[in-house]
Amino acid sequence: MLMKKILFVALGAVLGALGCGDSKPQAFPAGGKVSIKGSKIVPEGALVVFHPKDPGFEKIMSGKPFAKVEKDGSFKLTSFQTGDGAPAAEYGVTIVWNAPNSGGKSQFSLSSEGGGASGPDQFGGRYGRPTQPLLSAKVEKGSPNQFNFELEIPGGGEGD
Repeated sequence: MLMKKILFVALGAVLGALGCGDSKPQAFPAGGKVSIKGSKIVPEGALVVFHPKDPGFEKIMSGKPFAKVEKDGSFKLTSFQTGDGAPAAEYGVTIVWNAPNSGGKSQFSLSSEGGGASGPDQFGGRYGRPTQPLLSAKVEKGSPNQFNFELEIPGGGEGD
């Protein structure tokens, strides 16, 4: 009986050690669309970031799922490889749409604070607060994981 207990404990320790490696959680396809309420303007180039609500999970991931909004308003999240999606979790979502530089394009550097684009956020920072996100999403295994975010520009009146 004692031998069975020792074997069970040893087997549990080995399996536990194998599970604690550098493995990353599985990413599931995830994306969606970003639009501006009452407007045909597309926030092309906006940066969408999914912030895990569990800070421990963010450490396991070694980062955050992110995407750039395309010409049609769509985005496809990247976690570990381009376009792979996001691990199953609950997220606070930030979206920052910086004004284009003099060449007419928004440029992002993910290592820069605040998204790293060249101009001010056209949403006035409203959707860019990771500690107090106004948007949320839940990525689930077996779900389409398509999220549509309809945002407002401060002051409105952006029209078509």
